[in-house]
Amino acid sequence: MAEIRYTTCDYCGNRVNRENIQQVHGYELCQDCIENQVFTCANCGNETVGRGNAYPDLCEKCETERMYRDYVSTLDIITPECETVFFPSIKHIHTRELMSRLRHSYGDSPNDESKKPFDVLFLDNFTEEYVVIYNLPERFQNLPKYGCTFTRLKEKGLSFLRFSNTCKEFASIMLSPAYTFHIWERPYCLCAQTVSDMNYGDRWEGTELVWEGNKYGDTTRFFIIGYLDKGILK
Repeated sequence: MAEIRYTTCDYCGNRVNRENIQQVHGYELCQDCIENQVFTCANCGNETVGRGNAYPDLCEKCETERMYRDYVSTLDIITPECETVFFPSIKHIHTRELMSRLRHSYGDSPNDESKKPFDVLFLDNFTEEYVVIYNLPERFQNLPKYGCTFTRLKEKGLSFLRFSNTCKEFASIMLSPAYTFHIWERPYCLCAQTVSDMNYGDRWEGTELVWEGNKYGDTTRFFIIGYLDKGILK
């Protein structure tokens, strides 16, 4: 009797007879997954593996992008604690301290007023205010196609984000008579150092590593999600 060889389906994780496995788009799939998970996405038009859960007609990638757009369209960026910084003066500001407050690295109730935390940072560039946040759901944190460090942003300015096809707009929302929120299809990743990134040094208990400290040059990821157009103030 021939020996039956088993293998694991890359999608469902079930062990099945090797003879019932097929390669589809780089995945080794069982017959059930081929019938239920291989389809043409209604958004991108690609034949793909893995349907979305909330939107079964979309692939997982397109579903994530759609859910991000739904999420950011309902995001309240006005009511939470905010900080506005005039971008041309940013070279004279300690950005580590600024971004530590956005990440709440100093804690939620510091005694020093200059370390008071906030939830949204506006980088004011005369006629626009670019919206920077830290608290982005984990599912959306790999969406950015582009990004740079805060140091590089200070060198390049902000205009390239809008005028170089780096960030494409998908919607605009009127927040007040004075402000329109222009939302980008994808967040732009902004890497900046906070005081938490300077917690250097590993901690060991005997031969066991119980805490891995930061490495020199470590940064935190923030996200620019669009800009406010100060329309009637021009």
